[in-house]
Amino acid sequence: MDKIKVVVQGALGRMGQEVIRALCQDEATVAVGAVDLKVCSNELALPDGSGVIPLSANLKQLLAECRPDVLVDFTVAQATMPAVRTAVKYGVNLVIGTT
Repeated sequence: MDKIKVVVQGALGRMGQEVIRALCQDEATVAVGAVDLKVCSNELALPDGSGVIPLSANLKQLLAECRPDVLVDFTVAQATMPAVRTAVKYGVNLVIGTT
């Protein structure tokens, strides 16, 4: 069975980092991209040392490039609805953990 490909929005925040760590530990999922407004590099090292994934502030671009099955949004309420609209356009399922 193919792994579920996941992009995490809010990846550099505390909870986003925990989501990525959990994805790395789950045999059924794979982190394929990360989105955050505080981008300082175009790559994010995975916490388990298994490699790097693309990191961008541009959700549309990342969804087009990575073609994930799921977007996990762990940002703020103001960012959630634009992310929902974008994910729907790309046929990406959503998990929202916004506080």
